[in-house]
Amino acid sequence: MIQVLLLSFFGYALPRLAWLLFAKLPKYWRSTALVLTVGYGLLGIIFVIWPNVAHSLAFIVLIVLAVFDEKFGWMRFLQRRITRAKKTVHQASTNDKSWDEPAIMQQSRELINHYRADWVQKDFMAISKYATDRFGYHNRLFIEALNNLDRTITLDATINDVEVIGADDTYDHEQDNFTVYVVSQEKLDLIDAETKQVIKTFDSDVEELYGIERENDIWKLSSLSRAKEGNPVVYQPFQEYAHQQGFYYSNRTSHLLLPYKTELTIEELQDTGHVVLGVHNNLLVTVFLLEAKDRSRYAVASTTLPVGYPHILIRNRAVTDISTENFKRISLDWPAFNEHYELFVADAATESVLLSLLNPELVTFLINLPGSISIEIKDRSVYVILDNNYELLQTIPEVLSQLHRRALLSAATRTLLKKH
Repeated sequence: MIQVLLLSFFGYALPRLAWLLFAKLPKYWRSTALVLTVGYGLLGIIFVIWPNVAHSLAFIVLIVLAVFDEKFGWMRFLQRRITRAKKTVHQASTNDKSWDEPAIMQQSRELINHYRADWVQKDFMAISKYATDRFGYHNRLFIEALNNLDRTITLDATINDVEVIGADDTYDHEQDNFTVYVVSQEKLDLIDAETKQVIKTFDSDVEELYGIERENDIWKLSSLSRAKEGNPVVYQPFQEYAHQQGFYYSNRTSHLLLPYKTELTIEELQDTGHVVLGVHNNLLVTVFLLEAKDRSRYAVASTTLPVGYPHILIRNRAVTDISTENFKRISLDWPAFNEHYELFVADAATESVLLSLLNPELVTFLINLPGSISIEIKDRSVYVILDNNYELLQTIPEVLSQLHRRALLSAATRTLLKKH
């Protein structure tokens, strides 16, 4: 009995635990997990249980099962969720024909195809007809953000599988809902609307979860989430931040809103797939979660300014990860500001433009922030970069609002000067 327990622990439980720990490490280490597991198995056989052939074979089988469960066990759990959801749908359909399984699966496919077509066309009015108000408004914000960047999309998608994996049949039917798990092959081109050139192509297998709710006896799209192994890929702090601010969290659209080929320093950071969209003081705000090579994370908030600017970087002295290569460093006669920030411009002619943007009120506001931020501006885009500081994140919409307000005043001043 003790031998069986020891075999079970060292052959199955310990490798599973090791793989769970490896999953939290960088990709390089995860890729070596299998090699280390095999090595562990060989050492165990040679030095511990080789004299007993039966034990050796059992040890090998247990290790193989442990590895298989870690890599593919999620499929078994997903199938259980599908089975439970289908049972709920079947029970609901006995009293309510709206829950007829073939009908709701057909309707799900139709909703998904309609949504993808209208999403590519940036047709908010069409989406609003079959989406809940909240999900429709979320799409409206995304479309506005894409338009501000002057981008369009083409999408070639093939649905490989659709399964219902969750269902809730409420007693009054007003909150009936279900979730479908969708696996697709997608090729998406992100296009510059002005030049018609492809900015970037995304070609991959995609897992998504579509939420569908009942509204006045009509099934409507209520949510869409990127998934991995049947579960939503969620960054909880961003989701909570969006909820508190009255903004909208998404884990599937950030790659379409990030800057590409712009020579911005933030392009050195990697997309994590998480983004928040919202409106603050009538200003559309986008907040990305990006990651440096050392896996440290940054929140990067962005908006569109009323006028364009040359390339400007205002870097907090506490931040060293942001490259200043190809910039010229300048200083202003504001000692308190210089203690906190360094100023960089693309060329000497930019200095006067920078002075028109900064003023004592804005400088004081930046100095008094409860943390370290840096600001990068190019053309009409402004990006506020901060380490993953949740307290500071609360103030970022106001930082963008202040910059936008100052840009408006600066533009008006420049216009008056030209007239005189």
